[in-house]
This record gives sequence, C-alpha cells and structure tokens, in this order.
Amino acid sequence: MKYSRIPLVIASCALAGTVIAAPAAAGSPSAGGGTAVVHGAAGPEALTTDLALVARGRGWTVEEAAAHHAVAEAFGKVQQEVAAKYPDAYAGAKLSDKPGGAPTLYVKGKAGDDLLTRVRAAGVGAEVVDNRPHSWLELEERSVRLNHRLAGLGFQDVVTSFDETTSTVEAVVTRRPNLPARAEQVLSRLSAEEVRDVRLTMTDADVASDEAAFGGMAVQDDGAFACTSGWAVQTSAPGPPA
Repeated sequence: MKYSRIPLVIASCALAGTVIAAPAAAGSPSAGGGTAVVHGAAGPEALTTDLALVARGRGWTVEEAAAHHAVAEAFGKVQQEVAAKYPDAYAGAKLSDKPGGAPTLYVKGKAGDDLLTRVRAAGVGAEVVDNRPHSWLELEERSVRLNHRLAGLGFQDVVTSFDETTSTVEAVVTRRPNLPARAEQVLSRLSAEEVRDVRLTMTDADVASDEAAFGGMAVQDDGAFACTSGWAVQTSAPGPPA
C-alpha cells in the first residue's frame, strides 16, 4: 500500500531562501552520503553563485535576488523564533513572490503583543495575518490523520498535504472498485471534524509513486554537521520550477 506523507520542504544552507517552512530538528546525514567541508571564502562565493542561479530561474536581476535573500534571512530568523516560542499560535509563513517584497506570517487566534514586536523587529515590513483556524502543527496532524482515515476506508493510492496560506487540508485519491467514486460520498464516511476545511479530489490516475532523490553533500561547521549543500530539483508537473 502506498502512502504519501505531507510534502517536506528541504532547507539548504546554500539556497537563497525562497521557501519558508516550519523549523524541523536537524537530522544526521545519510550514511555513505559523503561530507563537504566549507572553509573561508567558499561560503560567500557559493552564495554569489546561488543568487545568480535564482535570478536567472526567476527572471530577476542579481540585485533583486540578493534583496529577496536578505528578506528571507531576516524574516526566517523571526519566523523560527515565533514557531519555537508559540507553537500553538504559529500557523505558517510565506515569502512574497516579488523580489524583496514583504513576507507574511500566519497566526492562529489573535496575535499577541510580544509576537508582533518580534515580527516588527525583523525590519522587513512583514504582514501578520492572525485569527487562522489552525496552527501549523494542527494542519500537519490533520493531514496525516486524513491520510490514515482514507487508507482505512480501503483506498491504496492517497496523497494528502495542506496549504498554510488558506488553512486547508487537501487530499487526492485514486478511485478503487467497490469504493465510493465521488468526493462527497467519501467525505460522508468521515466525521464533521475530519472534513472541516478539507478539499478532496478523486481521480482515476495514480497519485503516489515510490521515488527517491539524493542531492547535496553534508556541510560541516567546525567539524560538526550543519546542513547540506544546495542542489537543484526540477519537477515535470505544471507550475513554477521547484
């Protein structure tokens, strides 16, 4: 049986900060993956290269890519602080699609004064959108639970994810013989709480596949594992490059 967990966002030291996700605990590098040790000017040189690649991929100038990176760096720090200190309130974050544009922080319930002060201190003009119905952790839990519930109904090809900008849990399910074929029929078998803020799509095509990818090398800082080096990912699905 194939399950697809919530899509993971892989953060890299060398990336120009174009995606923000809730902070995750650092793990150990894969066995046999090799180690790259960064010394001296390699960091700035790598950043310059990455900014040029981001600029080319997005149709920006290098200066615009650098401005976007600066915002991502500053906002990323406060975003991690808020997620760590207010896990029940942190509901996600998003960078602007425009280079150097104001990012957005999503908050469950009313944003408190301390949280607002921390965001303002970043100095990037971030917009705080509060009164969201679910925290990031709740969205993650709801997505995983929905995946398990759909599998429990007998579906074998299930992908679930969530959109923190809309607080919506999304599922795509491959139809199976002798099981409900329409989304409303499937949802009727779940509780009212389980289907709240859920969007379900039924399809005859395969939606999950067993795949693996490897990229980047382990990067050490003073002899200790810090992160992985940047690596490019290209998707064949419609939409902007990954």
